[in-house]
Amino acid sequence: MHPDIERWVFVTGAPRSGTTFVGTVLAGGLRTDYIHEPFNPDCGIAGVEEPWLYLEEGEPRELCLRPAIERLLDYREPLRTGFYPNDTPLRRVIKRVVGSRGPFNLRLARMNVFRNAAVIKDPVGCLLAEHLVQRYGMKAVVMLREPEGFVASVKRLGWQPRLEPLLAQPRFVARFLTPEDLDAAASCAAGSVVERAALLWRLLNRALLAMAEGNAAVLMVRHESIGEEALATFSAIFAHAGIVFDTAAERRVLRATGGHRAGARARRVQDFHRDSRAIRDTWRAVLDADEIARVRHITAPVRECLPQSPRSAA
Repeated sequence: MHPDIERWVFVTGAPRSGTTFVGTVLAGGLRTDYIHEPFNPDCGIAGVEEPWLYLEEGEPRELCLRPAIERLLDYREPLRTGFYPNDTPLRRVIKRVVGSRGPFNLRLARMNVFRNAAVIKDPVGCLLAEHLVQRYGMKAVVMLREPEGFVASVKRLGWQPRLEPLLAQPRFVARFLTPEDLDAAASCAAGSVVERAALLWRLLNRALLAMAEGNAAVLMVRHESIGEEALATFSAIFAHAGIVFDTAAERRVLRATGGHRAGARARRVQDFHRDSRAIRDTWRAVLDADEIARVRHITAPVRECLPQSPRSAA
């Protein structure tokens, strides 16, 4: 692990749950490096070829990937440049020159002589939270979003949720999933985007809640609490991470949560500087009544277990 880094923080959670926002705010100071999605198969380290990777200490896949992860934590492992269907021609040219966010931010981190902390932001690698905490002593911040907001965001972006990478990992299935989860997966496998997104939310968050239970190194944070109490929520996040929540950090939070729009702009995957209090209900304009009912039915077994406010899992 890099000798200059005293505190490693893993910001994660199911995608579309505010991880990019929280990760960039947390890493906004000069003394904190930012590492972007190293466990995303589109733009991360070599050897990770599918999303939702789950590792346990000493298993064959973990032993195979351990050298690459340790090189990453020493800033020596390269990250791939990700190209996506919604990239404009200009963006593709820029990526070919300077790389996408992963390699670009890693290059900045290597040049930062003031660092003493590093934030890894990666929702696609959310199932690695427990492993990174246990093996490498990281602190984890796990973002949780209400299922309607998650599903509406997936639908808005036109994503096609894939359950197969989860169900193809026997250790993950045996440890976390119930027979009812497997039955639901079978019934939703050929279902609509809304149904598959709802089930993905259920399976990922079931595992994340189980990983956090009794683990003081994991802070569970409701996405909605940022809109309700932005400064108090970020104060708790910074304290958990061991990073000072100074006036500059407060200003970053206030700028990013005090906009006048609730919805994201067209074609934007992430869109900060919105009215965070109003974001919570934007899903009502995306999902119809039948879809809302279906989402609530599929996610009910896990939704009722969500914490109501930022808290340590201890």
